[in-house]
Order: sequence, then C-alpha cells, then structure tokens
Amino acid sequence: ASLEIKDDDLEILLQAKTPLELLVHGPLPGIITDLCIAGSAAAADQLECSLDCVKSQLALQDQYGQTYKILSDTKCRNYLYLPFERCLYPHLTQLISGGLQSLRIDGQNYSPELLKKVVAIYQQVVQKGSSQDGYLEILKLFPDGLTPMPLLEV
Repeated sequence: ASLEIKDDDLEILLQAKTPLELLVHGPLPGIITDLCIAGSAAAADQLECSLDCVKSQLALQDQYGQTYKILSDTKCRNYLYLPFERCLYPHLTQLISGGLQSLRIDGQNYSPELLKKVVAIYQQVVQKGSSQDGYLEILKLFPDGLTPMPLLEV
C-alpha cells in the first residue's frame, strides 16, 4: 500500500481482502531529487564529482533542530528523509486482525544488528499476538523519534 494511504482507505482494502503489503517500519522519504545537494552546498564542479555524498553521512537541520538525513546513490540521486522513522508497531495487532497479511520493514540502511533487533520485535507480535514491551524497545533503538504518520491519524 502507498505510504500516503489514509487509514479509512486501508480499512476498505483490508475488508475487501485485497492482497497488499504495508510498510510498518522504516525511514520515510520526503524528497527524491537528481540535484546533488552536497555538490550544490559546496558549489563543487559537477564534472569532477568526488562522490563524497556516497562516502559520508550528510544531513540538513531545520530551525527546530530536527535532522533530515540525506542518502545518495552512485548516480547522484539524493534521498532526503523525514526526521522520524515510521513505526506502526502500536497498531500491529489491529492491522493483523483486520486482515493484513504482508508486513514490510525497510531496513536497507540499518546495520545488520539493528535490523535483526527490529525484526525480532515485530516477529513477537506476528507469531504470538503480543505487543507488551516491544514499543519501548523500539523507542530505545530509535531515539530521534517515531511516527505512525502519514497513515494513521492520532
């Protein structure tokens, strides 16, 4: 399902038993651009790119101190991520009982250790139907913050 889907629309799809996959945890991309943010900031010559943006971690910070990570690929495409990770963990039992059968964790930019921990926490709910302390564990793993948005309205 699209990251922008509203909870009412998701409920309709689940009731219709439409097969779908839902991102339940991971970073939220805000902007994808072909503009080289690092090169533009440094006023670098685009013809002699050093790929510093691929080799190091870059971020923008807004006036509230929130950090927006920037990831770049080797084709100089830049991905600007929102400051909070998407986390639907508190709503997982409701989503599963509503008919959701395929969950996705976007952990491609996590360390293997972090991804293993996140998957284990979500597996507890899927296998046991229990969601007792998992959310507190996830909060410890992601101290910059979590959000159910844009899907679930709080």
